[in-house]
Amino acid sequence: MNLLERTIASIAPERALNRAFARERLKHFSHDAASPGRRRSGSGGRMKNASSESWRMGRDRITLLWDARDLHRNFGILQGMVSRIVQYATDDILYIASTGDKVADGEYQAYMREWGERCDVTGRHQLGALLRMAQTASLVDGDHGWNMVDVEENGDWQIRIQPIEADRIGNVLNPSDSGNPQCIGGVNIDEVGRVLSYSIYKRDRITSNVTFEHDVPAECFLHIFDPWRVDQYRGVTALAAALAPARDLYEIADAEMMAAKWQVGHAGMIYTDDPYKPGSDSAWNTTDASPRSESGGGASEIQMQAGKVLRLTSGEKVQFAPGAMRPSGAFMALYSATVRAICQPLNMPYGFLYDMSALSGHTGRVEIAQATRAIARLQKLLVAQALNPVRDRVLSRAISTGQLPFHPNWRSGRWGFGATLTGDYGNDVNAKLALLNAGVITVSDLISDNGGNFEDVARRAASEVKFYQGLAAETQVPIELITARLTNPTQTLAAINTPPPQPPQGLVPQGEDTKPLLEVLKQAGEGTMDRKSAIATLVTLYGITPQDAELMVPRPAPRPEASTPPKNPQPESEE
Repeated sequence: MNLLERTIASIAPERALNRAFARERLKHFSHDAASPGRRRSGSGGRMKNASSESWRMGRDRITLLWDARDLHRNFGILQGMVSRIVQYATDDILYIASTGDKVADGEYQAYMREWGERCDVTGRHQLGALLRMAQTASLVDGDHGWNMVDVEENGDWQIRIQPIEADRIGNVLNPSDSGNPQCIGGVNIDEVGRVLSYSIYKRDRITSNVTFEHDVPAECFLHIFDPWRVDQYRGVTALAAALAPARDLYEIADAEMMAAKWQVGHAGMIYTDDPYKPGSDSAWNTTDASPRSESGGGASEIQMQAGKVLRLTSGEKVQFAPGAMRPSGAFMALYSATVRAICQPLNMPYGFLYDMSALSGHTGRVEIAQATRAIARLQKLLVAQALNPVRDRVLSRAISTGQLPFHPNWRSGRWGFGATLTGDYGNDVNAKLALLNAGVITVSDLISDNGGNFEDVARRAASEVKFYQGLAAETQVPIELITARLTNPTQTLAAINTPPPQPPQGLVPQGEDTKPLLEVLKQAGEGTMDRKSAIATLVTLYGITPQDAELMVPRPAPRPEASTPPKNPQPESEE
């Protein structure tokens, strides 16, 4: 009932009920999709769905947060799904600078690597661990925050990360934020919607109450979440649509396990025509020695014991319990269908999150491509919302304080997340090698995708070659017989270690310019200077012996003589 009907109901309940019935019947004359009648419950209408940040949506967001945390903590299937996504999205984080200056790139990368090892304000976690927890919180809680704070260490001010969980951003006990229209779940905005600050609350670990701590300016706070709508300021758990089927699956699996335990807990039964006669099974191991009656009595049990022989009375027989039939095929079909319903809201394939055996053939390659695309999208969000802002803040501080040299391209670089998901590793490697040979990607790209650093790998490769060279010299065994990976290593190393040929001693005086000498030889070869003058010049200017000068100066090529056509003979006269 709407507000008017509820008002009427407080005075005349029957009239209000008749009015609600009449209004409901009118819906059958409208479009079925918009007015489904009794086929489903109402959507909530404008009050629930118009704004993504209404008071009701804020309350629902907090309710979903508690439910998602509970299922993620207790339901292994849901926890495994989230962990698998986070593992592929944030594994082997590495920063690769690309300023164009090899020295600057090495210094920037080394500084970021060292800073990442001590970036946590509490000193407990490294950058990779903070990123994994942030991605997990973004999926389970809906959002996560990094407060960039300055702390004094050894007399210097250092940038550190203070992680803020979702229930500490805003007052979870008052989703309406005391009716302040400029505060949305702890996010304080101006008239045009720009974020000004974030209200951080402190939890009481004993009473679970929250108290206001302070406001953090927007430029010092990194808000990590995946928005669904353009006017959304707080993230909603990605498990929102999966929580209902996940809760059902958790409960039916528990009930099925209880039924299976009951079934396998009964080995067999003894039947008798008269269970109340003396000496029947009701007298064995009973909690009530009196004969059982229809109104009740002690439970009749026979304890199981290996090698035990039972003596049955007249009219009794033993019937063994049937084999365990649980879980049945119908139950497993329901189980798989429910798991698929959980995978869909996460935008991940069923085979990737739950059953790897389903990834086969062309469909498997398509599902792996879908999972790879979804994981890449999460990585782009992390780069844009967390990693790049952290890099800019850390490197700019180090450059301004003189710890790092300035370079115009100091912000140029990318983040590596380790090896990507693939269904056919051999074909994937061949495809990447083809892109490398075509110049589309670089060796640094391939190495960083596998969690390595190009310079470190290149130096290790060079050290291996030097080791092979020393081992070959020590054992007198050619490198080709030690390893087949290198191509003609002995010839290549011999060519490197052989100095280039030098001109004969004394032929060209040391420390003098040879350009005039070459000019003399050039003119002699062209014929613009006669050979005798060229020889005399070499002997006079450079102190070359006449014999060597004779050999150095080329002889001019003979010029072809001009031929004259023969004259036509006079024809003889007939006379």
